[in-house]
Order: sequence, then C-alpha cells, then structure tokens
Amino acid sequence: MPQESQSELSRAHLSRLRKLWRSAGWPVRDAIELDLLVHRYLDRHVDAFGRDCLSLSEAGVQALGADTAVNRRRLDRHESLCLRLAEWLVSQGRLAFLGSRFRAKIDSRWRIARPDVFSIRRTTRETGLAPIAYEVKVERSDLLGDLSRTGKRAGYLQVAHQLYYVLREGIAEPTEIPPECGVMIGTATDFRILRAAPSREVPWGHGHWMSLLSSRRVTSSGEPPQRELGARWEGASQPAPALSGDRDVRAP
Repeated sequence: MPQESQSELSRAHLSRLRKLWRSAGWPVRDAIELDLLVHRYLDRHVDAFGRDCLSLSEAGVQALGADTAVNRRRLDRHESLCLRLAEWLVSQGRLAFLGSRFRAKIDSRWRIARPDVFSIRRTTRETGLAPIAYEVKVERSDLLGDLSRTGKRAGYLQVAHQLYYVLREGIAEPTEIPPECGVMIGTATDFRILRAAPSREVPWGHGHWMSLLSSRRVTSSGEPPQRELGARWEGASQPAPALSGDRDVRAP
C-alpha cells in the first residue's frame, strides 16, 4: 500500500479513513489502522485530556477526497441511468417511480425493499397492474456485491410481479444474473431486454399504494410516446413475452 498511489488503498482502508474523518479520532489499534499509520495516511496526537487520537494527514485527506470524487461520478452515472429508464418506461405507457420504499417480510423479519425504479401498468384493473421492480447497475463490482444479497432480491419479489436487473452495457453477461430475474441492457440511447423475467402473482394492497404515494413519479420523457419494442424480443428467436394481463408487447 504505497503512499504515492491512492488507488492501492483497499476498500477497508478507505472506509477506515472515512470513519476517522467523521469521528473524534479514537484509535482502534488493528492492522488496518497500523497500515495507515505506517504509510502516513494518519497522524497521531494527544488531545486536551491526554488521550491518544488519530487524524488524517494531508495524504489521507487527498486519498479520501479522490475516492469521494470517484464515488460521486459513479453515483451520477447510476442516477442518470435510473432516470433514463424511468422516462423510457413512461414512453412505453407505464407509470414509473423513483425512490420507492416497500415493507417486505423476509425470514420472519420486516425489511425495507428499495428498488431503483418501480413501474406499474396504466390500468384501472387492479389485477392488471403488473408491478415490476428494477435494480440498476453501472459498475461490475457493485453488481457482484448485490448478487450475493439473496434477501434483497427476495424483498423485491414480494412486492413485484417481476424483477429486472438493468445493466450498463458491457459489465456482465445475462447468464450471471439469477434465473428468477430478467435482464435488460441500458445503451447510450435505448434499453433492450436480453432475458424476460419470470412472472409471479403478488397481492397488492393499501401498503403498496401508500409507498408509491411517497415515491417520486416520473411524468415526462424525451422519448417518443408509446413506442413499441417491436414484434420480436431482441436476442431471441421467439416473440417478445407479454406481461401478465398485457395484450400488447410493451416494455417491462
């Protein structure tokens, strides 16, 4: 972990720098802290009460600042793709929401499911809502970490008929995504379905509506209105699968 290369810092080291930046600087005295001291990312000092404390050195501040800038760029890419997806869904005739939070009971415990994007059909028939959750990923490392969280996916599947992973182009193959999920690719200009998500029936009730009322509904789009995906599902030889209750083929 050479001092001159901030990129050599592990996530654990950067996380410790961030915690010390936000705290009073009390030492933990473990291997991570020792690494940071040896390579001069931290300084030691004594506070007014005679207690040993740590603070970020100039090198530590620069390293943390560089990592924060990387995270901010990653977040901007993620938020941009989420908004583009929501607007695209609106152009396909669905109602799309950002920032939704649903309560889901997983293994006898209540958890909060926070899909990046959530959509329902624009219909007056409750049985035809076809709610769908979308998990958006722009970085492969983030995707791999998310795939190990089975409880998170289980929460989505409790509130949606279908779950789609929406991937930035080039970060993964559809075969890497669990079979209970569909796969979409977000290109620079459009979205493509690479694998349709299996559909399941999920009871829809008062709590779901209250969650949507607290979400941000996307109401406009720069995409052409009501654009059809076409007669065939890209990447497959059979016609595009329709959603539950759909007579026409539209975006999931």
